[in-house]
Amino acid sequence: MVVQPISLLWVTILFLIIHQVEGHIVVPNVMGSALRLHPLLVIFGLLAGGEIYGLAGILVALPLLAAARAMYEFYSERVSLEPWTEAGGPVPVEVEVEPPPPRRA
Repeated sequence: MVVQPISLLWVTILFLIIHQVEGHIVVPNVMGSALRLHPLLVIFGLLAGGEIYGLAGILVALPLLAAARAMYEFYSERVSLEPWTEAGGPVPVEVEVEPPPPRRA
């Protein structure tokens, strides 16, 4: 039994505000710090996973992002790309140019 109907309204509004703050601010920050990912990457990863594969995508999105980050860290330390040229300038490319066709009079 509800004693005061206005208190039910205030509790409902407060519950919705707390739930929104928790879902949009607290959880991405906590998950991001636990997985060492930026909170926006967590949010967009969950959105992309949900859009592509639904509930299964949401459940798999963060582990896949964490695995991708771990692979990036592993390979970025061990693989280095060679520079294109010594001076860092444009790469010389040989191109064959055909002469223009003769003009008709």
